[in-house]
Amino acid sequence: MRHDAHYKRLFGHPGMTGDLLALLRDGLGGRFPILMRVQPDTLERLPAEFIADNLSPRFADLVWKVRLSGPDGTNTGRNQADRQSPSDRWLYLVVLLEFQSRVDWMMAARVQDYAAQLWLDLHRRESFGRDRAPPPILPVVVYNGDRPWNAPTRVLDLWSPDQASGQGPIYGGIEAGRLKFCGDGFVLLDLQALEGSELPNENGVAWLARVESVSDDQALFAALEGVFEWLDQAADGTLGTAVLGWMRALTESRRLVEAEEFEMAVQAAESKKRLKGHWTERVYQDRMRRMAQAREEGEALGLKRERTLLSRQAGRRFGADAARRLAPVLERADHDSLMEIGDWIVDAENADELMKRCQDADPAR
Repeated sequence: MRHDAHYKRLFGHPGMTGDLLALLRDGLGGRFPILMRVQPDTLERLPAEFIADNLSPRFADLVWKVRLSGPDGTNTGRNQADRQSPSDRWLYLVVLLEFQSRVDWMMAARVQDYAAQLWLDLHRRESFGRDRAPPPILPVVVYNGDRPWNAPTRVLDLWSPDQASGQGPIYGGIEAGRLKFCGDGFVLLDLQALEGSELPNENGVAWLARVESVSDDQALFAALEGVFEWLDQAADGTLGTAVLGWMRALTESRRLVEAEEFEMAVQAAESKKRLKGHWTERVYQDRMRRMAQAREEGEALGLKRERTLLSRQAGRRFGADAARRLAPVLERADHDSLMEIGDWIVDAENADELMKRCQDADPAR
């Protein structure tokens, strides 16, 4: 399964990214008070062209900026923000999606390089100096590998791996070590390690971790109902569509249930929970489009097989030239016409008689 594509779509949504910030705030806010100043409703995703050209696309996953409240907790409106330094106005959130079988031991160095490049890119837009400090950057690595993450989260710990764990994990999967908000390291979100932790039900990232840990259909269906309850509170159609798209791909890749069974479970959960969120209609329309597309693709494949079979039958009975002459007729014929042509191939005495019957019945002639 292409986890990165689905996760990029999920974490490209401000609702999911806001839940990520909430999870970090609850787990790390005591050690990093700046997280308590984040205003999630001000999240702005930076466009792809904002990222420096020399950065690897793999590490240019998602970059957000979020406005910070004042040190005293007051909101920073535009006028107030203009009187503050850039580091008091914004926090830049870098979300890196890491989905591979092996842990990347040099991730801390890669993240540090990314943060430095991002600062230089920002510097080209607004010059920093003695009186204008660059804004803080919070790099978050979302990891989904089967093996527990054991690589350092700070560059310095590359020389002392025994100190890589810092002060220990928060929530079982969020590891900060002695992270400073200046590119010195990154926050690790190990989704597999979150399993069994005390996670809030109203948080989308928490449900992401729960669903990733399911191993059978019963656990999947139980998680599905919880996901719907959370989405009902979010009441956002675009996020609901993205979540169900990810869950479909996940169930297909792990072969937990058949596609039809999953769709029936979706319908049952919708009915049982009596969801009030307007997103359900969009999810339903998306499902209907997918089913209609599947039917069209199946019908087209069936017609192609029928035409191939009839062409072979005509060739074997009347020769290759007859099959060649019959090809354009077969291409225009629908299912009912193909059935008639099959009868004519059996009944006709020769190729000329077959072609005459086809031409007489061909409305395009």
